[in-house]
Amino acid sequence: MGASQKLQLVAGNGDFDEDGLARFMQTTQLADCGRQYAIISIMGPQSSGKSTLMNQLFGTDFSVMDAMLGRSQTTQGVWLSYAGSLTPPTLVCDLEGTDGRERGEDDTAFEKQSALFALATSDVLLINMWCHDVGREYAANKPLLRTIFQVNLKLFSPRKTVLMFVLRDRTKTPIELLEPTLRQDVERIWESVPKPAQLADRTLDSVFQLEVTSLPNYEEHEDQFVRECSQLREGLQRLVQEDFERIPSGDLPLSTKTIWEAIKTNEDLDLPAHKVMVATVRCGQIMENQCARFLAADGVQQLQDDGRRAIVPTFGQRCSELVQVFLDEYDNASSYYDSEIRSAHRKKLGVEMYSHLRETFSLQLEHIGTECMGAVEEVLAAVSKRVEEGLPADNASDAMGGPSFHACAEQVSGAARSTYQGLAADCVAQDSGWCFDSTATEFATQVQGRIETARAALSDMVLGDCKAALSRSMLEPVVALLEDVRAHTWAELRAIVSEAQERACGELEERLGELHLSGEEMDRLRSAVQGYASALVREKAVGAAEQVGSLMKQRFDAEFLRDSATGLQRRWTPTSDIPAIAQHAKEAAGQVLEELSVFALEDSVDPEVRESIRAAVHGYLHHGGGGVSLASKWAGVDEGLVMISPTKARAVCKKFAMDIDLSISQARSLQTASSQQSKMPPLWTIGAMLWLGKDELRAVIYNPFWLVFLVVIFVLGKAVYDQLDVPAKFKHGFVPGMVAVSAAVVPALLVVVNRVLEALAAASEEQRKVEGGGASGAPNAAGETTASGSGTPGRATRDEAAFTARKVSLTEGTVRQRHVAQ
Repeated sequence: MGASQKLQLVAGNGDFDEDGLARFMQTTQLADCGRQYAIISIMGPQSSGKSTLMNQLFGTDFSVMDAMLGRSQTTQGVWLSYAGSLTPPTLVCDLEGTDGRERGEDDTAFEKQSALFALATSDVLLINMWCHDVGREYAANKPLLRTIFQVNLKLFSPRKTVLMFVLRDRTKTPIELLEPTLRQDVERIWESVPKPAQLADRTLDSVFQLEVTSLPNYEEHEDQFVRECSQLREGLQRLVQEDFERIPSGDLPLSTKTIWEAIKTNEDLDLPAHKVMVATVRCGQIMENQCARFLAADGVQQLQDDGRRAIVPTFGQRCSELVQVFLDEYDNASSYYDSEIRSAHRKKLGVEMYSHLRETFSLQLEHIGTECMGAVEEVLAAVSKRVEEGLPADNASDAMGGPSFHACAEQVSGAARSTYQGLAADCVAQDSGWCFDSTATEFATQVQGRIETARAALSDMVLGDCKAALSRSMLEPVVALLEDVRAHTWAELRAIVSEAQERACGELEERLGELHLSGEEMDRLRSAVQGYASALVREKAVGAAEQVGSLMKQRFDAEFLRDSATGLQRRWTPTSDIPAIAQHAKEAAGQVLEELSVFALEDSVDPEVRESIRAAVHGYLHHGGGGVSLASKWAGVDEGLVMISPTKARAVCKKFAMDIDLSISQARSLQTASSQQSKMPPLWTIGAMLWLGKDELRAVIYNPFWLVFLVVIFVLGKAVYDQLDVPAKFKHGFVPGMVAVSAAVVPALLVVVNRVLEALAAASEEQRKVEGGGASGAPNAAGETTASGSGTPGRATRDEAAFTARKVSLTEGTVRQRHVAQ
């Protein structure tokens, strides 16, 4: 049979051609296909190109309208054709167009019957519509779809069917934006349709598979139209291959006739369309008019302005009163129309008006939340200030009267939530559908979060105070111990740290007790304090380890240059054992390196390991940093505890050996010089000197001037010698000693002269007092007492002034000479 054969299955008057369908099935050999076949139908407005589309898709020969003869009805009833090019074999149904002028405004029964027939029998139902009709009510066949959905659920058991919307004459609007609109419209239709009890829970997707496609204008873009029809045919090919619920093809004539008769005799399809349409249009117009008047009303705008600025008392009641005014006006204007449609539009009007007030309602909730949160902030600030100042909870007088931070937080949190609930409830309008449960929950979460933030801030602040106090109490003793490292240094450090940690943790627990922190949080804070103390010691110990060379040199100098018994500077006499003293000082310096090699605050270093470190350091010191095997690390010591590696220790010992060589050499030089100074010349030398100098000695003895001069020179020289401390200046060598003596000899001489003059002045003053006292005590003959030497006071005063001026001059000269020497 050719693809162009067709059959008028249902005539325009509603007669069903069962015999013709049986012959058609035999001729096309579809009667033997079993369930391997498909049925594709198309519905849509009259003269919308349905037949043209089917002919392009399946190669059929449905009659199409001749545009040159005018626009009129072409397809009457239901026509059937065969598309043998598809797999499986496919029957194609072309339905009479809807909304045609031939049947009139009120005769819509046949279009509903034919559409329901196509829905009940087809696997794929194409809904042909103009692209610009998307979003419209009647042009998009929404009432028709609502009717056939409802009756289909009432008459037949629904099966999976593909509903494909074919949008004709595609516009600039992307199909991605049109598809959601169509899907939402169909879902709303499905939800509004009454369903039997057994189908009450069925969703749209469980009954229908929605597809949307679009095509260009056939007359203006014919080539593109043909190409896209080819693509659409491939898509339909894939759809019909799915496993649909079908009856055997041999029973199709009887089945379709039974379905048609059930549809034709159903009275639900004969609806008063005109009345419904008029009611829908007029109620919609009244609703839109009332909604516009509502938005322009002064009371509404004033309420919205007030609501944006602050909390409006009885906001919900005012909203209900405003909305009710316009609902009453709507009821009066729409009282003559269908009650069901009037009620639907009334409900929609109320939703629309409340939706315009919804933003103001949300702002009211924000204002309420801000005000309640401000009260919470005020109470928390007062309690936090008291905690920061360290005042006890019993002396606090905050706004909520709570004795502690925890009690205040609990009370203010409950009060804030209660206040929020009460104020928010006053903002809800009756029948508005507004709800503040989610915002109330969010507000409660914010309040709790703010409390936790304040709690955390206070705990961190107290922790910082405890750390600062810990640092102040530990810093000086820790630094002092690390500057003078001994064998017991780490034990003393552990004692200091333990005491400081205990004191800081006690203060921490006392100040944070009212916060009611969890056990885990308190443990964390205690660990933070303890860790801070250990870190502080670690920082200072690492700093000391970096300066270990200087500390070793200081310890060596302290042990080598000073006598441990007297604490005075050591004098290198011929009997001083310099090698032994130097070895003792080196061992003391090595102890500094041993103790600072490993961080032992936790006493985690094994005695055997410490002994191995001591032996290694002793070897480095004994060989001057060389001559022994070099280990890469201290055996048995965790790398995290090592402050001085074996490599660094060896380098430090090498530099230390070079630094102390000078001190030892100077000590030996001073010892040699002391030995030479202590030796007396031979007796024969003394006798020869006396014999050869007998004439000069005789001249001195017999000449008092030379004798006094030599005595004065000797005494003055001895005083200058002691003032310069010549042995101390020569302990670093001859040349440095000579330079130091030459620079300081003049200032020392001036100091000695100044002392001599002071002594002479003191003696003269004493003599004057003695003489004055004797004269004042002798009475004269007349019974009067006269001062001896009464004629000499002026001269004594002048002598004292001259002596003082000379003393000042000598003192200034001494200072200048010291400045020049320096």
